Amino acid sequence: MEKTIEEYLSGQVAKLRAEIDEITRRIAPLQIQLNKAERALEAAKSVADETDESTHIVATTSGGTTCIYDPAVGDYTSDFRSLTMKDLTVKALKEHFRNGATSSQLLEFFADKWGRSDIMRTSFSPQLSRLKNEGMISLVGKVWVLEDGHPKKNEPPEGGSEGGGAVTSPIVDEGHSEGLPSA
Repeated sequence: MEKTIEEYLSGQVAKLRAEIDEITRRIAPLQIQLNKAERALEAAKSVADETDESTHIVATTSGGTTCIYDPAVGDYTSDFRSLTMKDLTVKALKEHFRNGATSSQLLEFFADKWGRSDIMRTSFSPQLSRLKNEGMISLVGKVWVLEDGHPKKNEPPEGGSEGGGAVTSPIVDEGHSEGLPSA
């Protein structure tokens, strides 16, 4: 029995719709991936605008730390722009300069490895002095080193002397030795 043109065309329409439905089912997951990739690209562009580095890739760790992949360094690094000069100094001495570093080496490291070329020596020197006064670092020759947490020479242990009283030192006055409070 011969089909009418109407029956033939109805069959063709049904067949094409079925093919389109099948293709749409296969495309849907790809469309979702494409949308996610486009959003990530937009985010990367906004970071690139801020950092002037279109090759940086931003990721966030499970702990919430923002990391940036810097091809010049060849690794993901924390977002060091949010750290203070004092934080950067302690981090650098603890993680990269265990034997200490000069202020010039620290500044060069901040600029080259952590992208912090905005730190000037005139601003940095007072921060080093503050860290020294806080007992976090000390200057040995021209090298800044992390303190180990032990009392400094000529300083009593935390809480004063072992007996809890005044620290005394013998003072000799015309041949007499007396225990007087030290200055």
